[in-house]
Amino acid sequence: FWKERFDRAFAGEKQTYVDFYPEFGNRYIQIELFPIIINYEIVGASIYGKNITKQKNAEITIQHNQQLLSSISKNIREGIYRSTPEGLV
Repeated sequence: FWKERFDRAFAGEKQTYVDFYPEFGNRYIQIELFPIIINYEIVGASIYGKNITKQKNAEITIQHNQQLLSSISKNIREGIYRSTPEGLV
Protein backbone atom coordinates (compact mmCIF):
# COMPACT_ATOMS: atom_id res chain seq x y z
CA PHE A 1 0.00 0.00 0.00
CA TRP A 2 3.00 2.34 0.35
CA LYS A 3 3.54 2.48 -3.41
CA GLU A 4 -0.05 3.61 -3.93
CA ARG A 5 0.37 6.32 -1.30
CA PHE A 6 3.60 7.62 -2.80
CA ASP A 7 2.09 7.52 -6.30
CA ARG A 8 -0.74 9.74 -5.03
CA ALA A 9 1.79 12.12 -3.45
CA PHE A 10 3.72 12.27 -6.74
CA ALA A 11 0.39 13.12 -8.41
CA GLY A 12 0.18 16.18 -6.13
CA GLU A 13 -2.18 14.87 -3.45
CA LYS A 14 -1.70 15.60 0.26
CA GLN A 15 -2.76 12.64 2.40
CA THR A 16 -3.33 11.71 6.02
CA TYR A 17 -3.76 8.17 7.36
CA VAL A 18 -3.95 6.49 10.73
CA ASP A 19 -2.30 3.09 10.59
CA PHE A 20 -2.32 0.39 13.26
CA TYR A 21 0.89 -1.57 13.77
CA PRO A 22 0.43 -4.62 16.03
CA GLU A 23 3.96 -5.75 15.23
CA PHE A 24 5.32 -2.62 16.95
CA GLY A 25 3.47 -2.96 20.25
CA ASN A 26 -0.06 -2.14 19.05
CA ARG A 27 0.79 1.41 18.04
CA TYR A 28 -1.33 3.85 16.09
CA ILE A 29 0.72 6.07 13.81
CA GLN A 30 -0.65 9.11 12.00
CA ILE A 31 1.06 9.25 8.62
CA GLU A 32 1.08 12.37 6.43
CA LEU A 33 2.42 12.47 2.88
CA PHE A 34 3.05 15.66 0.94
CA PRO A 35 4.30 16.32 -2.56
CA ILE A 36 7.52 18.34 -2.75
CA ILE A 37 7.01 21.05 -5.34
CA ILE A 38 9.81 23.20 -6.72
CA ASN A 39 9.18 25.68 -9.56
CA TYR A 40 5.68 24.22 -10.09
CA GLU A 41 7.11 20.72 -10.58
CA ILE A 42 6.69 17.77 -8.23
CA VAL A 43 10.22 16.59 -7.51
CA GLY A 44 9.61 14.29 -4.59
CA ALA A 45 7.43 13.38 -1.65
CA SER A 46 7.82 13.80 2.08
CA ILE A 47 6.38 11.60 4.78
CA TYR A 48 5.85 12.35 8.46
CA GLY A 49 4.78 9.95 11.17
CA LYS A 50 3.46 10.67 14.66
CA ASN A 51 2.69 8.17 17.39
CA ILE A 52 -0.94 8.82 18.41
CA THR A 53 -1.46 5.59 20.37
CA LYS A 54 -2.48 7.30 23.63
CA GLN A 55 -4.96 9.56 21.84
CA LYS A 56 -6.44 6.71 19.79
CA ASN A 57 -6.77 4.45 22.85
CA ALA A 58 -8.53 7.27 24.72
CA GLU A 59 -10.93 7.74 21.79
CA ILE A 60 -11.69 4.00 21.73
CA THR A 61 -12.32 3.99 25.50
CA ILE A 62 -14.65 7.00 25.25
CA GLN A 63 -16.57 5.42 22.38
CA HIS A 64 -16.93 2.16 24.33
CA ASN A 65 -18.15 4.02 27.43
CA GLN A 66 -20.65 6.03 25.38
CA GLN A 67 -22.05 2.83 23.87
CA LEU A 68 -22.26 1.24 27.32
CA LEU A 69 -24.09 4.23 28.83
CA SER A 70 -26.44 4.40 25.85
CA SER A 71 -27.26 0.72 26.22
CA ILE A 72 -27.90 1.13 29.96
CA SER A 73 -30.18 4.13 29.46
CA LYS A 74 -32.17 2.36 26.72
CA ASN A 75 -32.63 -0.86 28.70
CA ILE A 76 -33.11 0.35 32.25
CA ARG A 77 -36.52 -0.37 33.76
CA GLU A 78 -36.41 2.26 36.48
CA GLY A 79 -36.29 5.99 36.03
CA ILE A 80 -33.20 7.93 36.96
CA TYR A 81 -33.23 11.58 37.83
CA ARG A 82 -30.92 14.00 39.49
CA SER A 83 -31.94 16.73 41.86
CA THR A 84 -30.49 19.32 44.17
CA PRO A 85 -30.88 18.97 47.96
CA GLU A 86 -33.84 21.37 47.62
CA GLY A 87 -35.57 18.94 45.26
CA LEU A 88 -35.03 20.79 41.99
CA VAL A 89 -34.59 18.51 39.01
